[in-house]
Amino acid sequence: MLLLNLDRNADEPLFSQIITQLKKMIQKGVLVSGEELPSSRALAAHLGVNRTTIYRAYEELWAQGYIDSHTGARSVVRNRFSPPEEVEGQSHATVDWSIQRNEGCNRGLSRLKSQEIVNDAASKYNFLPLAPDPDFMPVQAFRKSLNFVLNREGNTLLGYGDPHGNLSLREFIASQMRQHCMTISVDEILLTNGSQGSLDLLLRLFIEPGDTIVVEAPTYSAAIPLFEAYGARLVSIGVEPDGMNLDRLEAVLKTDKPKLVYSMPNFQNPTGITTCQAHRERLLSLCADHKVALVEDGFEEDMKYFGKAVLPVKSMDRQGIVFYLGTFSKILFPGLRVGWIAASIAAIDDLTALKKISSISSNSLNEAALAHFCGQGHYERHVKRAHRIYRRRMQAALKALREYLPAEYGAVREPRGGYTIWIELKGCNLDEGGIIEALSEAGVSVTPGRISFVETQESASFRLSISMLEAVEITEGIRIIGNTLRDLAIKHRPPAALNAAPNSGKPDD
Repeated sequence: MLLLNLDRNADEPLFSQIITQLKKMIQKGVLVSGEELPSSRALAAHLGVNRTTIYRAYEELWAQGYIDSHTGARSVVRNRFSPPEEVEGQSHATVDWSIQRNEGCNRGLSRLKSQEIVNDAASKYNFLPLAPDPDFMPVQAFRKSLNFVLNREGNTLLGYGDPHGNLSLREFIASQMRQHCMTISVDEILLTNGSQGSLDLLLRLFIEPGDTIVVEAPTYSAAIPLFEAYGARLVSIGVEPDGMNLDRLEAVLKTDKPKLVYSMPNFQNPTGITTCQAHRERLLSLCADHKVALVEDGFEEDMKYFGKAVLPVKSMDRQGIVFYLGTFSKILFPGLRVGWIAASIAAIDDLTALKKISSISSNSLNEAALAHFCGQGHYERHVKRAHRIYRRRMQAALKALREYLPAEYGAVREPRGGYTIWIELKGCNLDEGGIIEALSEAGVSVTPGRISFVETQESASFRLSISMLEAVEITEGIRIIGNTLRDLAIKHRPPAALNAAPNSGKPDD
């Protein structure tokens, strides 16, 4: 009979003591594979415990793989798999999965790592976040909408939903797009997991390793590793004051035969540029002539503060060339992860099938709550309020830049809306990293320009986002930026400026 020592005064239950001791006996080889254990009745009588105690112990040992148990037969010790012992300082994984990754994934992960920014939470003036200020999110109104739809149709919403996304929300989006002169039906809209999810679906639809994608330089930084993860070859075309260089695009369309052209005509991230109507017309014409899909990222379409509105490229699309991306993340709730693609019905059908393959359906509860929220007029009211808040902040930022950042230290591109301001630096021989570090030491966090370029750039630049700071904080932060850049320009003058000899007043020999 098994020799087990049970301490009835211990805090550990008796069945747990039995489990622990039997496991040790099996691990040390005292009980060997195939050896029968006493019946629960016999062992209970031997130890003077209830038979249920032995039964529970045997059940747990079976669950952990230490014994085999069959109805009508005794439990026997099984030949249990023993994993290799853990070596201190090593991870649990014994396989180097990095060598199994595909090349596109390696490129994407490498790019993502190179884009890492130290987000100093203690920074007093944080110009990094490109997201709406949480202090102004209409949380209570959305909570009421969430409760309403959950009470009304919770049983349905907590099941699988329509892969296309909530019909009422798509109807609202279609009505909003019509306000921007885009005639879109609900069947031409697919709800997605934010703009990033939209891009991912488009890449799955179009891109094979080695295919070319045209992007702006600079461009949306998070798109670059995503494109590279699919094995795409990126051709970047410089952004000028009026947008992407279309002469260069025309040449690339002829020679490189790209699958996609990715562009942000409104408040381009990171430069803030808004392209004119003529630029948009030519961009569409070039893509149509070469039968290349144009991805129009309208991530901040509703965030216009100054000047006349320019129609989206999609509003002029008659051939189904344009894939328009929209999102609620930049003006409402980033955490909901609700965006959309507007495209031809045939393309939406294909994209919906791909979405169904990977995620089956949408987040029905969030979409229904958002549809109710919008249907109650909360979205329009919030947009009007957001315009007042962010217009005031943008005005404060532009005024401060005119006052505190002389042209010889940095060139500023003034946006018509959105959150971002792009600054190209001058007059300093220090590299971008050194400038960003100096600003950080002065209590200001900005987004380095390098992460928005496919290729390495010699010139230094950075992006400001006005979304999270009050007007007073923006003004003071920009004053510090101006003072820091001035000090750096004096301390790190380009060699030509340092070596220039003063004029002696004597005539040349």
